[in-house]
Amino acid sequence: MDMSEAEWCHETLREGVSSFRVGRIGDLMVVQWPGLATLACERDGSSALLWPEPGAHPFSVEKLQRGCARAFATSLAGGLALHASAVALGSKAVAFIGPSGSGKSTAAAELCVHYGADLLADDIVILDDSRIPVEVTPTEEDHWLTTPSREALGIRSVSENCFGAKFPVRALRSSSAVISLAIVVVLRFDSSIGASLVRRLRGVSCARSLLEAILRFEMDDASVRRREVDQMLRLHDSAPAFELIRNPAQPGGVAEAVFRMLGQKWGTS
Repeated sequence: MDMSEAEWCHETLREGVSSFRVGRIGDLMVVQWPGLATLACERDGSSALLWPEPGAHPFSVEKLQRGCARAFATSLAGGLALHASAVALGSKAVAFIGPSGSGKSTAAAELCVHYGADLLADDIVILDDSRIPVEVTPTEEDHWLTTPSREALGIRSVSENCFGAKFPVRALRSSSAVISLAIVVVLRFDSSIGASLVRRLRGVSCARSLLEAILRFEMDDASVRRREVDQMLRLHDSAPAFELIRNPAQPGGVAEAVFRMLGQKWGTS
């Protein structure tokens, strides 16, 4: 495919260098992660084909294929994808959203390593919002963790090849089943607090957090923006959202808060 024919409609820059861009070549949609891979598919997300760039590490390409590439096709098909991690606790799924660096991957790993949860997703959560409750589709089998996160969780060091700041660790348990989403946890750090704070999110604060987590690929289509609002409202109606604020000097303790949130949802606490 001749990428010089692409008409790019959106691009993300990091330190002045393109890290992600979306465009069209004729009737095809194209998304490119420079230095890693390119994806092309029909405008409805079908017939997706991903090909890696020379020198791209297979682990990074696999993560991209399971996560962002799948989310792109899902979005084109009218589905919903979040920048989030997720685990299954029995028949209940918990999704973690929040700003970059808020500990989404670490929170999921804490529940899997120490509390027997099954990993559903480390970075990208694919949701089926066509029914209530909304369902989480499993996408990943690896945690991607920084060295401090692995050390805090007691995970033995792995070979630190060049995958960026995070490194893959195979989950002790991962799920292949679609699981109903029980709660959404918005993670935030605040160095001014002592003990962790938990509060139920409602109204504008809840809507803002959910909309910020939605992965966006078609930036110039007003109908897609309207669809996202409808999807956010269904997600809001299906799974209550809680905010968990922690001191970065004390990043653990997620599991205890999650069980307390689940207790509030099901009326057991």
